[in-house]
Amino acid sequence: MATARVAAGRATVPAAVEATLLASLVWGLLPGLAPGGASAWAAGGGVCRPAPDDVWFPVASVTTQGRLLLASGDVARLAWLDTPEAVAPGRKAALDGLLGGAAAPEIRARNGGARDRWGVLGVVADVDVKGQCVNVQTWLLGRGLARLRPEAANEPAPADLQAWRDAEKAAETAKLALWSEPAYAPLPATQPGAILRQEGRFVIVEGQVVSVNEQTGQTWLNFGSRWSEDMTVSAPARIWRMVKRSGLTAARLQGGLVRVRGIVESRGGPMIELASPAELEVAETGSRP
Repeated sequence: MATARVAAGRATVPAAVEATLLASLVWGLLPGLAPGGASAWAAGGGVCRPAPDDVWFPVASVTTQGRLLLASGDVARLAWLDTPEAVAPGRKAALDGLLGGAAAPEIRARNGGARDRWGVLGVVADVDVKGQCVNVQTWLLGRGLARLRPEAANEPAPADLQAWRDAEKAAETAKLALWSEPAYAPLPATQPGAILRQEGRFVIVEGQVVSVNEQTGQTWLNFGSRWSEDMTVSAPARIWRMVKRSGLTAARLQGGLVRVRGIVESRGGPMIELASPAELEVAETGSRP
């Protein structure tokens, strides 16, 4: 099976590992078949009932990258998701199975979706499968076929954000698909060297916030005493205000265990600059330090 091309900088996996991951995806081709913790994320509640701004799009096919080719000729990508290379072909197979189980191969795009500069529609998508409204993002995250990747905070986060986090965590705990491969495990903030080797790539980092430096234009979360060497998270003023509105104040974060995701930069030590408040969350008790 050919490996789909992905954005430069994402992690790569040997062919043997990819084959193992793809074999594990057979469980989740149709709702309700996934094992373990992912089964809870197979279906939603009741028939999809669109809001006034929602739009239904007939789907012609799924591309090898897991995007949706619409009957209109437009291409839609599933917003707020990151698909590592190893599971990109598996996501296509899973989406083919999901859409094949629908009464009609079409998706409901929340608020009609939003086009990027290349004309691709970014959608939060639902599909009606045997009378159940299935959110496609939740369904893929719960099977370990994608990682949550928040998008730039020009609008409030989708109402599904917590459900997406829960689905991802269930798949991670059950070590489904990509989560069975150590290459995609959260990186400990106490290992700045290992994080820095991922410069330019999307990663998830977990660790304890040692200090918070809150300034007028920028706020820094420090994960060590040497800011020039240790892991740091920076938040521009606009994003930091959103973070605080979500309840994550400096007082709550300092000394706490957090999970952050984003692109690694080299600023002496490794740094992730928040583009969305959803990239930062309090880690669950028992998570990797």
